[in-house]
Amino acid sequence: MKIKLFNQPKVANRRIELDFLRGLAILLVLGLHFNTPNSGIYFLDKAILIIKSFGGTGVNLFFSLSGFLVGGLLLKELKTTGEINAPRFLVRRAIKIWPPLYFLLIVHTFSGHHPINTFLWQNLFHVQNYFGTSINQTWSLAVEEHFYLFLAFFISYQAKNPPKKIILNLLIVIVLSVSLRLIAVNYGYLDATFRQTQYRMDSLLFGVILSVVHIYYKESFDRLASNRLLLNISFVVLVATILLTVNNPYLDRSIGYLVQAIGFTLLIVQVVTSKSILKNSIIYRFIAWIGIYSYGIYLWHSISVGPSKKIQKILFNQDYNDLTILITVVLFQLFLSVFLGYLTSTVIEWPSLSLRDRFYPSGKKSNNKETVIVAE
Repeated sequence: MKIKLFNQPKVANRRIELDFLRGLAILLVLGLHFNTPNSGIYFLDKAILIIKSFGGTGVNLFFSLSGFLVGGLLLKELKTTGEINAPRFLVRRAIKIWPPLYFLLIVHTFSGHHPINTFLWQNLFHVQNYFGTSINQTWSLAVEEHFYLFLAFFISYQAKNPPKKIILNLLIVIVLSVSLRLIAVNYGYLDATFRQTQYRMDSLLFGVILSVVHIYYKESFDRLASNRLLLNISFVVLVATILLTVNNPYLDRSIGYLVQAIGFTLLIVQVVTSKSILKNSIIYRFIAWIGIYSYGIYLWHSISVGPSKKIQKILFNQDYNDLTILITVVLFQLFLSVFLGYLTSTVIEWPSLSLRDRFYPSGKKSNNKETVIVAE
């Protein structure tokens, strides 16, 4: 479904459903990280705590989306040409990820907000999820980049295999990743299981499996999409699992992550194939519009927290009521985060993508008119 989303980049066949999922994921992340002072209203404060409990799942949804979309890039090329150009793929992904990231690093380097040795070399060498970074949100970019490297060489190696064999081998890697995570959780390495690539591959690779099914077994994908009862049950299980494991990090990092990996993958099917009239609603369109700028928002949203605390203090000293302070502080953070995401997307990310497409165009076009969902 193609709908004009206010002001958006000119991307062929851009899907509002995918932007909605991106928007949902970034809003979950913002909900976790934003400064949310107490409102003084018991039930509202409890509701905010519940919303925040879902915040950590935003990155997991991003991972599932990335696996599905980026996997689709390589698998579409493989199906069309019989091979993939791994170097071109990696260069194209680097040009998408690096310019906005490096601009963020430059700003932090010259602002002096963080000591340089707490973030610069870690991010330049893309190992911030192993050695830590004071720019906390960039850890997930390292996971993504390691995933790109793995996937490029994995698909290259699997190029001569039938799709069922590719799925089987992906499942083997998933079992290995989950097994390593269970061992790490058992030894109490909870932070490592949250950030380190080898423990997070299931979230990404279930998305890749979905892309294999979507590209090579379209009838099976359509049957899955038409089974709304199964998809609805999976969504209920997903939400229930998040709520039940939020206060138990051992259960969350072990079984919880696995259920989320499967649940978010099925949620992609549910949302992408939905024919609901909600897609025409202003709320759906607004969330999708935010999703267009999700990468920039993700990189810059943490900058809004500090000023929001100063605003909170000013309003408190002027005897504003707690609810007014909460609403003002949250809206300020949302506005600043979206503004910075919009600005960096239009000034840095999209011009970089235009140059990328000029000098490193995507693979050969297929004569097949069938729509295949892939990443940018």
